[in-house]
Amino acid sequence: MNGKERYIAGLKKYHKHLEKVILDEYALTVKYINVMAWGYTTTALYVETDHGNYTARLSVFSDEKLEMIKKDIGISHKLHNILPTAEHIRNKDGQYYTLFENKILRLSKHIEGATAFEMDMEQYIKVIEILKKIHKAGILHGDLTPSNLLAITSTPTPL
Repeated sequence: MNGKERYIAGLKKYHKHLEKVILDEYALTVKYINVMAWGYTTTALYVETDHGNYTARLSVFSDEKLEMIKKDIGISHKLHNILPTAEHIRNKDGQYYTLFENKILRLSKHIEGATAFEMDMEQYIKVIEILKKIHKAGILHGDLTPSNLLAITSTPTPL
């Protein structure tokens, strides 16, 4: 077996394992699963089931990453009536994420035609539109420019 064949065999084996985790944790039988996007610590996968299509996000576990995911899910739920945000699915324990094998898995209903990156960008654009309206109403102080926005990592970083 050459390197490519070993890689594909390993990927198929891992997908089967992930299908079992999704069945055990979310009671969903996977018909098809495929990688949509890779990131440094998170992979997005498209998942087809008999009960609809989902986006699975599989992240490397760390306490910091788990807290970020919990915060993101909370913000998504608060903004759901204002912005098109991911509709997260609860697992058998009522949580919006599942921990297994040093990984964090979360499922949300799939938004057809959009990659995970495009879904995120659409949300950011809508947030900026809302911020512009708030600024026009005189609620937001200062001009809305990239230099006035901060990205929070471990320290605030101007965009």
